[in-house]
Amino acid sequence: MDIEQVLERLGSEATIELVHKEFGGKSVGEISDYLNGMFPQEADNEELAQAICAVCATTASDVSEFFYVKSTSNCESLNLQTIKRLSPEWTGNSLTLPFGEGATMRRLEVVGWTDLFGGQPCAIHAAQVRWLGQDGFLIWGGNSGVRILDDEATPIEGIDDHLPAGYGRPVIWVEDVADLPVDVQAVVTRHVYVAV
Repeated sequence: MDIEQVLERLGSEATIELVHKEFGGKSVGEISDYLNGMFPQEADNEELAQAICAVCATTASDVSEFFYVKSTSNCESLNLQTIKRLSPEWTGNSLTLPFGEGATMRRLEVVGWTDLFGGQPCAIHAAQVRWLGQDGFLIWGGNSGVRILDDEATPIEGIDDHLPAGYGRPVIWVEDVADLPVDVQAVVTRHVYVAV
């Protein structure tokens, strides 16, 4: 099956971007299981799963994604940005990252942040991406960025003193995969797409 046949088989709403979002980084078996649930009467689900994997691998460098972060009490805004995803996306409630170097290095919990209901934690995401011409690992949260939780942080009166102790950032850029938790590494280094 070629790309057009895959999109036609998945339905009129299917696009390459949606195929990447739904299936990027998944194995043929995982995709086949999903398809068997969606299209139980179809005999070619295994063939379609293989074709979807091929589409994801060959078109990854063609797919750009966009994101932005609002200016809130958590952090300053980040204008609309374009990234190319190079790996599957890890998603969780929080992750722990190293901050500082040598004797001053500390591992701190990071959560996503949304401005809903006055500001609250939300899911946090990680993926290997190409952003501004560099390849690395992007950590992002909700529409208000991420929050680095740190009990030793001094709140800024009238700005973030109503938020959990810590620091807000639009995103976090990680250059060395070894700085990511092992479970995150297992996802963002799996089936890394070759982008041109």
